[in-house]
Amino acid sequence: NDHHVKTLAFVRGPQNSGEAELRRQAFEDACERHGIRPEQRRMYSNSWAVEFGEKAAAEIIADGIPEAIVCANDWLAMGVISKLKETGRKVPDDVLVTGFDDIPDAKYHSPRLTTVNRDFASVSCAACRYIVDIADGRRQPSAHDYSPFVLVASESCGCHDSIPGRDEVKNKYQSLLGSVRRLYRVQDTF
Repeated sequence: NDHHVKTLAFVRGPQNSGEAELRRQAFEDACERHGIRPEQRRMYSNSWAVEFGEKAAAEIIADGIPEAIVCANDWLAMGVISKLKETGRKVPDDVLVTGFDDIPDAKYHSPRLTTVNRDFASVSCAACRYIVDIADGRRQPSAHDYSPFVLVASESCGCHDSIPGRDEVKNKYQSLLGSVRRLYRVQDTF
């Protein structure tokens, strides 16, 4: 709990989804490890879509905005952020928001999403091996096999400094902007 938040909302996805339930349980386990009591967290569920993220955010706003909103996927996080912006809230200044899955849009969203990368290429290869091993009798089906994951800390939780190359890009942008301004000043003298 690097951000020391104590009040959270969890936007989980559909009630009947095994994946949503696993992510909810991981959220609950993390809260327990960090001493966040059940009364300090709220749950919202419906679907995996951006539109539900917006709907959940409206409910969260009505219930009182917590310090952080944890979303079970990046689409939900984008919907939450969209509704927060629409109502004048700033992410991460007013509330931290995180997603999960590290979809390509997460890098281009404003603010960039803090998310979890699951390396889908490796997961896909492992799933194929798993199926072949079961079919060949080398393995018994199991309830859960977990894929490796990596936290991708970024702007939506306030971790601006963890973005690779951020300072270099910012400095180059400022330099380019200064050159464009000088060009306009010179152009105005003609």
